[in-house]
Amino acid sequence: MRPGVQHPLIRVVFTDNHRSWQANAQGLNTLLRQLKARYGVQSFNAVAHSRGNMDLLTAYGEQHPLVLRRAVLVAVPANGKIRIDDPLAESVIGQWSAAVSTPPIS
Repeated sequence: MRPGVQHPLIRVVFTDNHRSWQANAQGLNTLLRQLKARYGVQSFNAVAHSRGNMDLLTAYGEQHPLVLRRAVLVAVPANGKIRIDDPLAESVIGQWSAAVSTPPIS
């Protein structure tokens, strides 16, 4: 990072989209620990898209190397699940969305 940059933009792209969320989470947490150790970064904001949402949520759910201040989650593919083996979230989210959904305007 360049000296004096207040809010650098760091693009993280996982090239193997067949790796597990846990494997990508480990990689993301390693990066966050390195940013803290090398540059003194204490917090971050995140924008995640598609499967990257699950990588971010898994990473942050396992460890907290830095404070996550804000997150924008775009096109989350999880149907409310945080983990693949999370049946409760699917039923709770499904019940909630059915309760708040409105009929289409004709």
